[in-house]
Amino acid sequence: MQLEEDEISISAQFEAILELGKRSEIKEFLDDQNISDVVDLVYEFPEHEALIIANMSVHRAVNVFKLLEVSEQRNIIQELPPSYTAALLNELPADDRTDFLEELPSNAVRELIKLLDPEERRVTLSLLGYPENSIGRLMNPDYVYVYSHNTVEEVLGLSANMEKTVRPLTLYM
Repeated sequence: MQLEEDEISISAQFEAILELGKRSEIKEFLDDQNISDVVDLVYEFPEHEALIIANMSVHRAVNVFKLLEVSEQRNIIQELPPSYTAALLNELPADDRTDFLEELPSNAVRELIKLLDPEERRVTLSLLGYPENSIGRLMNPDYVYVYSHNTVEEVLGLSANMEKTVRPLTLYM
């Protein structure tokens, strides 16, 4: 059976699952694919791009979303239900979220910012306050400060003891 599945393209498998119309099978299929393969599916099936993103776990959807062109991102956001849009934008790393929002008209930005959690809204507004193409707009605000006398073990211990977040921390030394 596995050999047969390998011989069938991901696109053909996706079309077959779409025809069945079972949301649980679509989700399971998409969550089992490589992120780059799902990105390819979004481009191959533009009429289903929002369905693809909406039927993935939010964490995996974020990884796909941030690899897409802005035009696809816009289309997807317009089609997603507000609750999923909020979850997606709140999970998106602040620098990627800022890159996306800066490409939108100001009225759309205002509406999308309302969907963010208070802390994510504060970070996003802070980054959007920097001039376009400045280092302030490009930076990732999540970091751990490390002193030169800290060992790697201590640094990793510091990171492990920090409040758990779904976003990876960037270590600067």
